Amino acid sequence: MFEQNTIIKSSADAEAWLRAVVEAYGSFDVVSFPVDCAEIVEHFARAGVAITINDANSFWNAHSDNQQSGWVTLATDCVAALDWLVEDIESGACQVSSLKPLRGTVRVTN
Repeated sequence: MFEQNTIIKSSADAEAWLRAVVEAYGSFDVVSFPVDCAEIVEHFARAGVAITINDANSFWNAHSDNQQSGWVTLATDCVAALDWLVEDIESGACQVSSLKPLRGTVRVTN
């Protein structure tokens, strides 16, 4: 499941990065696309990570902002999309100012 990813190699990696992104990006009072967000929750559940619909909304908004878009259509694998976002954060290419300070700071604790 994680073989194709560059940085997210386990459920623990996915959870640590997702929590960091959601905390840094913030949440919203209104969930933009509830059906999409429910699907994101399912994607992460299959990867062993329990998230809320609000976490999904925050993550996907951050991912979409990094792509400089309003709301990017869902990826086939949202965990891979998190990996892409993390790659941009770690390489310094992230377009989201609130996520830039995460570079080099997220550590997985087992």
